[in-house]
Amino acid sequence: MKQIATHTFQNIWQTIRSIIFLSTLLSLPVSVYAVESLCAVVKIEIKQELTLERQAFDAHMRINNGLSNIQLENVEINVSFADEDGNSVRATSDANDTSASFFIKVPSMEGINDVSGSGTVAPSTSADIHWLIIPVPGSGGILPSGKMYYVGATLKYTLGGEEHTTEVTPDYIFVKPQPLLTLDYFLPNDVYADDAFTPEIEPSIPFTLGVRVKNDGQGTAYNLKIDSAQPKIVENKQGLLIGFKIIGSTVNNQPATPSLLVDFGDIEAAQSAVGRWQMTTTLSGQFTEFTAEFYHADELGGELTSLLQATQTHFLVKDVLVDLQGRDEVRDFLAKDGGVLRVYESHGLDTEVNDHSANTTLQPMSQTGSQVTYRLNAPVTAGFLYVKLPDPHQGAKAIDRAIRSDGKQLPLENVWLSKTRREDNGWDYFINLFDNNSSGQYQITLDTANLAPQPPVLQFIPDRSRPETKQIAFLVEASDPNGTIPTLSAASLPTGARFAMEGEGKAVFDWTPVKGQAGDYDITFTAADEALKTAQTARITVHSITDDSDSDGMLDSCEMQYFGNIDKEGSGDFDGDGLSDREECLQGTDPTVKMPNLLINEVDALVAGTETTEFIEFYDGGTGNIPLDGLVVVLFNGDLDKSYTALDLDGFTTNATGYFVIGGSELTGADMTVSNNDWLADGADAVALYLGDDTDFPEGSAVVVTAKLLDALVYDTDDTDDTGLLPLLNLNEPQINEGRAGNAESHSIGRCENGAGGQRNTNNYIQAAPTPGVANNCQANLSLTKADSADPVNTSANFSYTLTVSNAGPDAASNVQVVDTLPADVSFVSASGTDWTCSEASGTVTCELASLAVGAADPITINVTAPSTAGELTNQATVSAATADLDTANNSASEATTIDTAAPSAQANLSLTKADSVDPVNTSANFSYTLAVSNAGPDVASNVQVVDTLPSGVSFGSASGTDWTCNEVGGIVTCELASLAVGAAAPITINVTAPSTAGDITNTATVGAATADLDTANNNASEVTTIDTAAPSAQANLSLTNADSVDPVNTSANFSYTLMVNNAGPDTASNVQVVDTLPADVSFVSANGTDWTCNEVGGTVTCELASLAVGAADPITINVTAPSTAGDITNQATVSAATADLDTANNSASEVTTIDTAAPSAQANLSLTKTDSADPVNTSASFSYTLTVNNAGPDAASNVQVVDTLPADVSFVSANGMDWTCS
Repeated sequence: MKQIATHTFQNIWQTIRSIIFLSTLLSLPVSVYAVESLCAVVKIEIKQELTLERQAFDAHMRINNGLSNIQLENVEINVSFADEDGNSVRATSDANDTSASFFIKVPSMEGINDVSGSGTVAPSTSADIHWLIIPVPGSGGILPSGKMYYVGATLKYTLGGEEHTTEVTPDYIFVKPQPLLTLDYFLPNDVYADDAFTPEIEPSIPFTLGVRVKNDGQGTAYNLKIDSAQPKIVENKQGLLIGFKIIGSTVNNQPATPSLLVDFGDIEAAQSAVGRWQMTTTLSGQFTEFTAEFYHADELGGELTSLLQATQTHFLVKDVLVDLQGRDEVRDFLAKDGGVLRVYESHGLDTEVNDHSANTTLQPMSQTGSQVTYRLNAPVTAGFLYVKLPDPHQGAKAIDRAIRSDGKQLPLENVWLSKTRREDNGWDYFINLFDNNSSGQYQITLDTANLAPQPPVLQFIPDRSRPETKQIAFLVEASDPNGTIPTLSAASLPTGARFAMEGEGKAVFDWTPVKGQAGDYDITFTAADEALKTAQTARITVHSITDDSDSDGMLDSCEMQYFGNIDKEGSGDFDGDGLSDREECLQGTDPTVKMPNLLINEVDALVAGTETTEFIEFYDGGTGNIPLDGLVVVLFNGDLDKSYTALDLDGFTTNATGYFVIGGSELTGADMTVSNNDWLADGADAVALYLGDDTDFPEGSAVVVTAKLLDALVYDTDDTDDTGLLPLLNLNEPQINEGRAGNAESHSIGRCENGAGGQRNTNNYIQAAPTPGVANNCQANLSLTKADSADPVNTSANFSYTLTVSNAGPDAASNVQVVDTLPADVSFVSASGTDWTCSEASGTVTCELASLAVGAADPITINVTAPSTAGELTNQATVSAATADLDTANNSASEATTIDTAAPSAQANLSLTKADSVDPVNTSANFSYTLAVSNAGPDVASNVQVVDTLPSGVSFGSASGTDWTCNEVGGIVTCELASLAVGAAAPITINVTAPSTAGDITNTATVGAATADLDTANNNASEVTTIDTAAPSAQANLSLTNADSVDPVNTSANFSYTLMVNNAGPDTASNVQVVDTLPADVSFVSANGTDWTCNEVGGTVTCELASLAVGAADPITINVTAPSTAGDITNQATVSAATADLDTANNSASEVTTIDTAAPSAQANLSLTKTDSADPVNTSASFSYTLTVNNAGPDAASNVQVVDTLPADVSFVSANGMDWTCS
């Protein structure tokens, strides 16, 4: 027989490099010195590239056509994947298809042009096809050995008109567990260099851009690197002379290198690594916004195969060192996220830090020569402590050392000086301290700052550009921190350039390049004193006079096209739209036409019937009558992510109230009518607003994301997200579902409030009844309640009203206002509430809130004084908002208060006793004080108050007593009782923590009342308590993972759970216990683990371990039988110990398993025989058992399991058998 075709197919494991691109955007407002103070904003961008090695596979097929005159036609090859049980596994070539387990593409083909059904292999030739296969995160499982998969293929072709199909025998691959990375970036708020508000030129102080790479996956991240570009200024509207530069980098504790590349090496699972880039700026300023965005290389699977799960940004307070036992020596990040301080440790632990600045004092102790020592008193703190106090020396001295009261000397990383710019452009100086498990007392010594000779400082010299024949002249300035006048020089001067000293540290560069001198010139300027010098290089670019003859950054052709001359200098904004003329020329927009602030405000894409009333509404913010020339509306279809309609808006304007509506043929009031029915696709699709016209977007145009894209909305009507359109048009914004509220046909999607959110922002859209051409249907439901603080109230006494506003929704309420008209003769004292702005005029109190989301606002408190005459008074208040209110009946509230004439003064006799719960008490141990108040009469005591000032070093826990109201501020506990009749009050219990140092402490409390006291000598009580040194308590950090052996599982089949316990330390955990409550209908078989003792009662499995050192315990295996009915089951387990746990958030783990109905049951007949190798056997001698399993049929038996419970005191050595897996 003539050979027709042969083929080979093989999988070859190889390592490839995966690239993830990161882009970090920073915004920096900088104060500059001018005739008046001015705040300028500069935005910089730092682009970075992350690379790492990851597992991938190369599948290769060779097709040999051995026929000499017939070609193989219609060649189609389908690569298939299956798991180790033979179940089919999805693979995809779509980088946005996140439901697949493998990404596959064809990077190369030789001898064939297609493998999807139209390929051909010529006679007497061979075809070679390679597939790149990349596993998706999670496909490798959690075990180090990985998971096995089979990769096969089906080859189809036509030969002489006859179809042939060949199944390629699958080969196996092992997919290893993969890493999963989180990047945390850290950048300081304040950076320091030349101060624009002083005549001197101050030196730049380097700062760091830090990153922590945390591997939360199950596999190692190999050879991980981040390569950074230099910062690039992308916005500088005021033309500020400023520069930023990365001068070096470091990894963990390695020495810094002058490199932009940070090489982390390998980062193992559950580990982290830290990198820092050293940066400088030329002007002092403050970063006000810090964001990080990332995108992936689609050619390697994009989002599908991404190993990067998140990037997060934090404002850095300081690089500090957590010096707890068991920690590494790598500096950590103390950062502020909103109002919360956290320390992000180099090994991956994140912990909130207690800011006790308000409760800390700094007092002078002694002075020796230039050294000054202060005592810092802070609250005793368990965990991390941070304080920031005014520097009494205003930055004139430096930190020499800081010593805690227990003798610990703080690392200098943890005590530092800082400064912050004031509104008057001066500086406030501070002393900062960071510590852990603080005793509360420190001695901080400051000494005269180092006054060693310092090099001169050059004013920043920016790069410049000019055309040939145009003069370039500028001043170069320098100053010397040591007070001398530096000399200036310039090297590599171009021919014809002059550099002349002007005296007082100033010189002038002057050059007029002639024709033929176009090019780049790097000139080095040097400032020197008698011993030291500093240098700076600036580039001068000379343009040929044929392109940008006035060197304003605008091509002459753009200036001539729009202005008719080249007189514009580029930084102006001719049309006043916020973009400079230069920016508009560069991005291709008209600098003479103002960019309209037009928004897509409402879309109705699905209506009942023939769909002739669909519409798109635009809104200009209420300006009205704005021309829409130069704009085009483009409609994109989500199936192909291509345009299907473009609507040119030339000749149209918004109406007098700011709206413009494009609608179907039967929509009343449309400004532009589209005649065909169902002209607006239902979704998932998109509406986009561009600068341009309809000829720019013929049907089938791809999405274009440029500065000409003004606004976009990706929407649907109960469809899934469009992963092609959404990342392009509404990056990091939600896709909006017209049917989210339950009925897409009767609802539209609109911004709420009208015009809210801004261009390409979709967070403010709601679903409501359509409102084309008028304000959108935002609706809230406000209600108001009111209460007085006391009733009755004595004449002329103080009391208060509390007003609470709630919003039942469905939308946020904007411009909320509460108006309270006080009753006649009631005197106003004050009014306040968190986020409320309150004022009072002529007895009417008005409080305003910008917006109120669904829920309750913080209460408003209005303090007043009662009238001087008795009677009844009624106070009424009303709430309202700019947003429509669904129910105004609940918008008002009244409160009636009785004013009584005060009775003749009563008299009481209060006394106080105090006792501690235990004495002596161990250091840092919990104990309590009990305070008992009695009244010997003769009258009731009103407004009774007990004040207890806790001893120094004692930490407050809680305070309570029946009918008492207690609070604590700064170590002072105050408890109040409305009244106390003759007799004893219920006791007050104050729970506290003892100081960390031994000694006697004395606690004194006092009782008082509004009622006159006949004898105040018995109003005080003291208690002395002895504090003993206690042994330090151990601390551990347990965590738990839970994994099923197979998923899905057939009904009534056997499977197992594997529980892994880890202790991150710092100490050994004792009496470790794991409790696993099995799901309902799951049958327990057995549970075991090396050194674990396990038992089961009523479906709850308990395993115990005497102790666990830092590290991982041997796994626990729980063998079970699945329920007899299909569905999802969830198994939850929890780990605990007698040792204190630093973080209990990771002590529980769940696993969801899908139970499938098994195929029609096969039937087998298993039998088992067992023999021992010797009988009798000597004590402590080795012997074996042989187990033989037989199946009498009629069918094959699957998932065969043999369980052998060894007799007591028999020690297991090993177990094996051909094709058996034993544990």
